[in-house]
Order: sequence, then C-alpha cells, then structure tokens
Amino acid sequence: MNPACRVKFFVLSFVAFSGAGGLAAQDLDDLFADAVDTEIAEEENAEAAESLFLGLFKPGFGIYADYSIVVSYLPGWGRVDAAEKRADYSPWGDDFKFRDAFKGDQPFGAEMNAYFGVDIRISSVLRFWQSVKFSIPKMSLALYEFYGEYRLLNTAYFKIGKYDYNWGVSPNFPYTNLLIRMPAEGSESSDMYLAKIDVPIGVGGIQGIGYTRKNVTEDPKLEHFAFGGKYNFASRYVDANLGSLYYERMPWRSFLSLKTTIFASTEVYAEALAVVNPHTWEDFHFSGSFGAYQDFFGDKLRVNAEVFYNGENDTSYVRYENPLDDTKKTYPFISGTNFAFNVDYHPGVLSNLRIGVKLLYALAENSGEAVPGVSIEPLEHLRVYFAVPMVFGNRNGTYYAFNDDKYNRPFSFIFAVSLKGGFKFTHY
Repeated sequence: MNPACRVKFFVLSFVAFSGAGGLAAQDLDDLFADAVDTEIAEEENAEAAESLFLGLFKPGFGIYADYSIVVSYLPGWGRVDAAEKRADYSPWGDDFKFRDAFKGDQPFGAEMNAYFGVDIRISSVLRFWQSVKFSIPKMSLALYEFYGEYRLLNTAYFKIGKYDYNWGVSPNFPYTNLLIRMPAEGSESSDMYLAKIDVPIGVGGIQGIGYTRKNVTEDPKLEHFAFGGKYNFASRYVDANLGSLYYERMPWRSFLSLKTTIFASTEVYAEALAVVNPHTWEDFHFSGSFGAYQDFFGDKLRVNAEVFYNGENDTSYVRYENPLDDTKKTYPFISGTNFAFNVDYHPGVLSNLRIGVKLLYALAENSGEAVPGVSIEPLEHLRVYFAVPMVFGNRNGTYYAFNDDKYNRPFSFIFAVSLKGGFKFTHY
C-alpha cells in the first residue's frame, strides 16, 4: 500500500457576485491562483489519462477525499431570488433583513462540503472513475463524475460518461470554448454527457466528440446532441488547435488557437473564431483575441494581459457555479473590443501572502469591472480572503446592468475563511 496525503486550499463557490464576468468564489481562485476544489483528484485524473494513453497504466485502485468548511461575510450587492420573488440586500440597503445565515444570498454564510472519488484501474487499457459531492446546509448529494476510459490497440483513446471538458486557451474570454456555449436542453441540468475519441498523429492528433446537456432521464434525441472535432499540432515552437462544433439549434462555429513561448519566458496566445448560420450560409461573423503571460522577480509576480474583439451580437455562455445543485448562470459576451488585465503576486513572506487584481473593460460601452484582493494562510489548512469587486464607467453598460442588486451599487466586499484538507490512498 502506498498512502499519501496532500492539502490544497480554495474558496468554495457558494457565493456569487454579479458583474458581466459574474464574480464568484470561482473567480477568487483565479484571482489568487489558488487550487480549486477536488484539486488532488483532478491532478491524478490528468496523470492517469496520460499514462493510459501512453500505455504506462498499472491496474489497481485509488480513493480520494476533499473536505472543506467556508465561512463568509458578504456586504454589498444583493441577490434576487426569482422563485420567491424577493431580494436580500446589504446592511446599507433599505430592505436588509437577516433571515437565514445559511443562505448563499445573505451577507453571512457558511457551508461544508465533502468530495469522494474512486479510481478503478481494471487493466492496462481500461479505467473507470466515479465521484460524488455532499453539501451542508443544502443537504445535497450528487453524482459529480462517472466515466470510463479505454485505449484501443495503441491507436485510439476513448472516454465516455458524465464529465466536463473544455476547449480554448483564453483565461478571460472563453469564446472558443464551444462546449460551454451549448445550453442545457429541456431541463435545468448542468450535466455534460460526452463521448470523446483521441487519435495520435505525428506530433499531434485528432479528436472527435459528441455530447449533450439534456438530462438523460428525459430520453434525449439525436437533435439534442452536438458534434465536433479538432486537430492538434504540438511542436517545440507552437501548440496549435483547429476545431469546429455543430449543433442544430446554434450557429456553426469554428476556431483556431495558438500558444507559444518567446524571449525564453513570455507566453503568448492567440485565438480566432468564425461563425455562420448553417441553414442559410449567411450572417458570417469573426472574433479574435491576443494575450500574453509574463513572470517577474523570480516568478513571484505573474502578469496577464489580453485584448478580445467580439464580432457577434447578443451572445453568451453558461458557467455552472455549483455542480452540487446545478446552479448555473449565463454571462454575456460584450460586442466590440474588450480588454483584460490580471496580476498575481506572492512575495514569499507573511504566511503565503498573495495579492491579486482582475480587470475587465469593454471599450464600446465604456464599462468595466475590477477586483483587487488579498489572501493569506496564517495557519496550516486555513486561508483568509478579502476582495472588493467593483464596476465602473457607463452606468448603462453591461458591467453595471448585469447586477442583481436592485440599486446597482458600484462595489461590494467579500471576506471569507476556508478550512480545507485532502487525502488520497492508492494501490497501483
């Protein structure tokens, strides 16, 4: 037996702030470059998939667990409960009422979560993974992932089941991540049921996918599935992906993404998207972006900047804030030129102090969102977060308007404390 234990830290996605980017605890993970929930299992899954693909797989099993407790104080923007047709506002609002400390839309909140994953490696070519999540006070138990992987004669790699998968490289504008642009069909389910095949070719390979977001209990038909594929070319000079996705009820979108490193340490990336109506072969649109990462001071400071031109109108994508209860939210892509700027600084002092800034700005609307924040780890397993999400610019712009607060106040606060530990036990 080979027991091992590692601990990661995160802020749980049980609170959400509204901006065009929809600031949530998930964004705080990005803001501070911290590990997200189920980090241990996700790393192991990535390593297992690569080992299976390369034929280095060993039979055995693994058990993974992540536990967390998060407490927060969230004065500022309110959250509207459409089902009960009421709104809860911050302490400085006119209608503030402290009704339930365990509601995510209240200034005070607390939540506990448990994640369990089981890895079964039946042979050198076949593997199954299944995981569940449990949450209090929601008292929700949900199947998080369940899929199988199979390597066929060293020529193809199959993965089928319930799991999330992403395309694209932009950390700010996921417009080439075509899979999240397909909404749930006929239900509010956030589940993705996907079949994928990868075939290596030279220094790259081809990939084919078919998937649906319609709840499988509702007997999805062929028209509820999307089909697509991409080609990857990965040389020492550039990593390129060319892909396309077709879904009967959406425009036909195809993309190109490029990544490379210049000047030994500067990571640059570029993406392009072409869109056309497949029924009329009209309404052609083009979008593109360019971005870069640069590290300074011995990798203590990382800066990311990106410019994105969106040639489509009235488009959006869906992000699933909380897979435990299928909480999802639709975020708009703002037409025209958009900018993003991110800073992550960890000086290496004061108990893993991290300072982060996220900035989004839409030029045509003169509307933007900024999120400065700080996190610190004063004790083992314990991390404290403080951030001030704010919007600026045109009050009629998307970043102001896309706010659930009745009064569209321009800023808020988030203070959170997380206590988290993870454990794994493997026998391979």
